[in-house]
Amino acid sequence: MINKGNSMTNVTKLEAKVLNAIAYAEMSTANGRTPQTIDETGTYLWVDEIAGEIDETIPRTKGAIGSLTAKKLITVRFWDKNDNVVDFTAAGFAAWQAVDERLEKTI
Repeated sequence: MINKGNSMTNVTKLEAKVLNAIAYAEMSTANGRTPQTIDETGTYLWVDEIAGEIDETIPRTKGAIGSLTAKKLITVRFWDKNDNVVDFTAAGFAAWQAVDERLEKTI
């Protein structure tokens, strides 16, 4: 389990990878850049692409997405007949910031 800083929610290493894949998705408003706000993180939920991005199997990636949803760190919603989208909750954005190794941490 990873629990850095003041984050109240523990996330596994796999869940942290999924959070990073969502945060840095090229289909988000941030377009692969480091998101500055939660509004820049919504993206399409393409499990196969997330799995490929984090070098993980589709079943394990689906499990991590289900776990993050159960922990109320992300929401998944219907977009159209072919796609769903995934968004961070406020707690999810904070959890991502706590586990993202790319972010500079200030004390």
